[in-house]
Amino acid sequence: MKPEHGFVAAFTLVPTKNQHWNGNIICALLFFRIDNSALYCSSALISSLLFFRIDNSALNCSSALICTLLFFRIDNSALYCSSALICALLFFRIDNSALYCSSALICALLFFRIDNSALYCSSALICALLFFRIDSLTRQSKTVRSTVLPH
Repeated sequence: MKPEHGFVAAFTLVPTKNQHWNGNIICALLFFRIDNSALYCSSALISSLLFFRIDNSALNCSSALICTLLFFRIDNSALYCSSALICALLFFRIDNSALYCSSALICALLFFRIDNSALYCSSALICALLFFRIDSLTRQSKTVRSTVLPH
């Protein structure tokens, strides 16, 4: 499975009516491929993602998720996310039932490092993040334009 296929599926299949994550994003993360080697997310990361709450248009990111992102494993070698990525995740804006992805997060995702080699996220992932919507309304954030995903 190609990275872009998995992530597009994950983001487009998230229901916008009842606003609950489905298993597709978990599957996509488990099988996301980097340079023909499998990326295996730790059970802790999966657990953290499962406990993401999207309820009444509110997203509560636990500190456990941030910590897990720092230490989850790729083929028995540690993945160290840059401080820019962590900061960007912490400063996700959740306001009036809308998820605003800052330009800082997009930049961090494009350039964070794995064992001194750059991980380049596919344009499909970036597009998915830019246009991903939690609620059913159309809004425009300060940094990126968001649109409603089709039901």
